[in-house]
Amino acid sequence: MLYTDIYKPKKDDFISGKLSGIIITHSADLFEVGEMISSARFDTYKPAFPTFSKYSYNILKENRFPSHYFIEQIEEEICTIVGTSEHLISPFLRIISGNYKFLDNFILIVISGDYSFDLVPKDMYIRLGQVISSILYRNKIVGKYSAVYTLTDIIEAYKIDEIELKKRNLNISPMKFFNKSDLKPHLN
Repeated sequence: MLYTDIYKPKKDDFISGKLSGIIITHSADLFEVGEMISSARFDTYKPAFPTFSKYSYNILKENRFPSHYFIEQIEEEICTIVGTSEHLISPFLRIISGNYKFLDNFILIVISGDYSFDLVPKDMYIRLGQVISSILYRNKIVGKYSAVYTLTDIIEAYKIDEIELKKRNLNISPMKFFNKSDLKPHLN
């Protein structure tokens, strides 16, 4: 039995209202300060999702995956893995927003790797565009490009204090080598 099979959502776990947008981040941001899991933090072309699942359950004490989608390159393929159901709030975004609920209506997509050091592969942009387009279409969101944010965009827009993130044991690093303009042509 998978650990996700035992999760029974509580009333405040559900997204209420209309989807506000999509947040993209890299897997490097999902670790607590001081934690390092090399096969999951840096794209090794081996499956990272099982490592993240164990990390989420054993370290974060969360019995569901921290994001809604996880996109990773395994050998030659770019794979999309569904984590937390879209109608549930992302546990990771809940940690970032603290007691406030301003991130509750966002979908979180994590791309495997550390894009503060590495370039994002072109195929990753293509798959990311397909996943985002699908989510936006299902939720009838017009002006697709304007509803897509990086985690850094959100932290800056909501003025989330870096010291406050460290208190929550988070180490968020900007995706210097992720370019939203490279994603735009792949949104349908």
